[in-house]
Amino acid sequence: NLTAAIYFRVAKTKSLLGDSEGAIEDFSHTIALNPKFFQVYSYRAIEFERLDRYQSALDDFNTELSKHPDDAWSFSERAKLHVRMRNSEGARSDFARVIKLDPQLGYRARGFIRAELRDERGAIADFTEAIKYSPKNAELYRKRGTAKFTSGDTKGAIADFDMALAIEPNHAGALARRADAKVRLNDREGALKDFDSAIKLDPKNAITYVGRAIARAEFEDRAGAMADFEQSLKIYENSSVYVCRADYKSKWGDTSGAISDYTVALKYRPKDASTYKARGELRLRAGDLAGAQSDFVQAAKFTIHDKVRLPVVF
Repeated sequence: NLTAAIYFRVAKTKSLLGDSEGAIEDFSHTIALNPKFFQVYSYRAIEFERLDRYQSALDDFNTELSKHPDDAWSFSERAKLHVRMRNSEGARSDFARVIKLDPQLGYRARGFIRAELRDERGAIADFTEAIKYSPKNAELYRKRGTAKFTSGDTKGAIADFDMALAIEPNHAGALARRADAKVRLNDREGALKDFDSAIKLDPKNAITYVGRAIARAEFEDRAGAMADFEQSLKIYENSSVYVCRADYKSKWGDTSGAISDYTVALKYRPKDASTYKARGELRLRAGDLAGAQSDFVQAAKFTIHDKVRLPVVF
């Protein structure tokens, strides 16, 4: 059906542009015109998930998988949805199914989610298995190295980043993450060289500027750090950048500047307990007792909220 195919292509374009509502509308047109084009359900499910419409997403994945029970990709996407829905058993079952159908995809997908959930040990194990099936995949070494770095294994992380770069010398992500590890080892020259190389390869990556900003801050180049934070925000305004910059401003005694950055961050993350706590401590330091009390109340409220949420274990 030519018309259905056109709607499908338009929907995918809208998805790439971040227009989930528009993509859902066109995926729905595709389904109406060609009800047997079942994989469209999985694409529409992903858009529903992006809009936090989890039940609609689950319904679409179930429809697709009822017709294609060997679709490893859709199982992996439904597994991720189960994680978002905090359905541990569903995630466990779907990831096991993916690993059986396509081990490399299954271990890689589960490793990504475990890394996201800060289960570094599980992520490292999964990436190690995925590497067995795809030993020349630089990104898998980069992801395993990042998990090792987060777990505290700095030398092991650098070994993985080196391997990624041996496979793909212009892998900007591996260069940036190796630079992070070199900062931890206090290798100023090596860290800044890697950051500079990563930025040259990918000058529009806002996160790499943050990494170099942190490196410069740790090496007492305050002006350079502030310039990199500002450049990162010009590329992409991210609440984490404001929080990171606020942390350094606080450390350097710029209380008002830090409070200002935390305040901007809270517009993006209004339920973040740690940011309220940090701003509250600065307000207390500045003598704003009412503001500090308000922030500490919010910090306590959202800390309690986080603690009562069930953990996802799979």
